[in-house]
Amino acid sequence: MRSKPICFRFDVDTHRCLNKGTEPLLNLGRKHDVRFTFFVNMGRATDRLAVLGSMLKSSKRRDSGDSKLEHDVSAKLSNLEKLGFRDYLQVVLANPLVGAANKRVLLRAAEEGHEVGLHGGRNHGTWQREGSHWDAARLRDEISWSHQLLGDLLEREPSGFTSPGFSSNSELGDILRDFGFRYSSDQYGADTAVAWLNDTIADIPCNILGKGGVAYLEHQVASNRSRAEIKDSFASDLDNDNQHDVVYDHPMFAGIQCLDQLEDLIVQAKSSGRTVTTLQDIRATYLISQEQS
Repeated sequence: MRSKPICFRFDVDTHRCLNKGTEPLLNLGRKHDVRFTFFVNMGRATDRLAVLGSMLKSSKRRDSGDSKLEHDVSAKLSNLEKLGFRDYLQVVLANPLVGAANKRVLLRAAEEGHEVGLHGGRNHGTWQREGSHWDAARLRDEISWSHQLLGDLLEREPSGFTSPGFSSNSELGDILRDFGFRYSSDQYGADTAVAWLNDTIADIPCNILGKGGVAYLEHQVASNRSRAEIKDSFASDLDNDNQHDVVYDHPMFAGIQCLDQLEDLIVQAKSSGRTVTTLQDIRATYLISQEQS
């Protein structure tokens, strides 16, 4: 009987993710002989107009004395805490290209057996804020641009797609099928089941992460948990009846500030009898299990 699969999924949405966080993850994968799934944004990280608007809103709330949170979210860190001052300024001021500007790291990931999927279109922040409302023509244009860049780089079509910030769109299923994708991963939740967007596109959820779609290790650190407490929390998360598990995180945090903690999770997963694999392999395993049931 095949052991239960688990995927460590990393969304690459800033230059820091790719330039500084991804290679330590590749080294860790080589050390433990495991493969990860990376979803790469080929365009730019942030919508600078939206950032400016957010800063103005925050300033107005401070001036009015209103510090109430807009909604209930999981413990998380600010972008400044995750990126660091220098890289935060670089994102806000220069807003450099992400995947399109560092092909070497992506090629290394693919050559070493990791899955490299697509994460949105031209701008991560714009999609996260507006993508769920775009019409089919806008979605096709965004995906076509990034799909061609990544496909040319890998010399093959990517299998998986995920929307920035889990901001999916009801038009996505047929569009992804037309571009040759096999699955998406735009859902999250501990008990969320695989959904089918059409006859070929399975939407595979992340089930090990923080409330509100916050990355797993970010949530753990923001909750002030020690390294030992993170291991205990992960052991509890692994104790479920799901056919597979998907851990959600980002290279800019897991690959830099929490590499030791991530290694703990990988060792725990393997020690529990899990097979650390990619999301495209989990899709295939899920199809086999459905055919046998």
